[in-house]
Amino acid sequence: MKNLKKVFGTLALVIMAVLTLNVNADTVYVAEVDGTKYQTLSAALATADTKTLKLLVDLDLDSEVKIDSGKTITIDLNGHKLTAPQTIGYAINNEGTLTIQDTSAGKTGEVIGNSKSAAVRNYGVSLTIDGIKVTTKFIGIKNEEKTANGEVPKLVVKNTTIDKENLAASGCGIQLCGNATIENVTFYTPKAGSHRFILVLPAPDASEKTDVSIKGVNISRGKGHLTSGSSGVEFEGTAEISLEDIGALGLTVDTTAKESTTFEPAADAVEKVLSEAKSISGAKVVIPDDYKGEIPESEYITYVNEKGTEVVYVTFNGVRYDVEKGQNWTNNKALMGAIVDAQTVIGKNLVRYVDTEGKTVDKNTTFNKDTEIRAIYELTVKIATKDGDVTLKVEEGTSLADQTGSNKE
Repeated sequence: MKNLKKVFGTLALVIMAVLTLNVNADTVYVAEVDGTKYQTLSAALATADTKTLKLLVDLDLDSEVKIDSGKTITIDLNGHKLTAPQTIGYAINNEGTLTIQDTSAGKTGEVIGNSKSAAVRNYGVSLTIDGIKVTTKFIGIKNEEKTANGEVPKLVVKNTTIDKENLAASGCGIQLCGNATIENVTFYTPKAGSHRFILVLPAPDASEKTDVSIKGVNISRGKGHLTSGSSGVEFEGTAEISLEDIGALGLTVDTTAKESTTFEPAADAVEKVLSEAKSISGAKVVIPDDYKGEIPESEYITYVNEKGTEVVYVTFNGVRYDVEKGQNWTNNKALMGAIVDAQTVIGKNLVRYVDTEGKTVDKNTTFNKDTEIRAIYELTVKIATKDGDVTLKVEEGTSLADQTGSNKE
């Protein structure tokens, strides 16, 4: 009997051991803090204050990861993906002080948003994003105007890729209020069309100074633009810019900007862009057709058309035309059409065209600099003399002293 009890006792221990092994085999640890592994993010976050939480697996979230006010936490993606809830909600909602990084060798750490909310939201004192990828269908990173305590949030994004593929028309890569530093960030924009990669909103209080610094932005696919308030500046390729006063499109362009930097401002932003872009050697600016203001000559700025070809501006009879540099009058349809219009003036005979220096300009003239052209017409005038009335052909805008007797009928 005693032997039978021992057998049953041993059997029970074996069963318990097997069950324990099976439970351990099925345990999935999602995160690690200070060498301790956790089965849920909420449990890991509860102990991660002032420490680093390292992801151990890819996670599809049922609810947002929230960093509470007063907490200071680092999230190390460790090469894994953190995907926001599919319906609505942020992947990460920071109300404290947060750093998101990726220490993996392959740098494959990624935060993935949905089509309803920002992938990462900063409502806290500070958010630093360094060396990760953010994929969004709406807004990649959103920096709010004020924290819950009324402080101005600080956002730092560096060495990061933001993919805006399939971006909604109202979305953007980064939406900025408060203070921000954007450095060495690559944006993948949709292949077709032009989309906002950074939306800078005015400071909530017009009297406040809000500092935004943007350097080393690279548009790797398609075309994107920076928008401030209701105005915007578009550019392709690599650009280095810094914004100091976002209340009214305060653009200051870094003089180290690449020569491929092209600005495509809206009509109401042209003057500001021209003022700031003149400090860049090799800056290119596309002037929109609906801009009627002055276009200054500059040793720094190159004016290009939408195809990227350098242009000069020819003003003919008060109307400005963009003409490809080195192109002659005959090859420009708009100017040729202007000639037809000019020749329909009733009561005047066209004599010639001249530039501001009085030099004759004809249809074979090649344009290599900005030129203003006006038409010279011939008028028929009658003059009473002691010998009777005399009819003369007189060039419009000239005096009788400039005329010769050879034009008398």
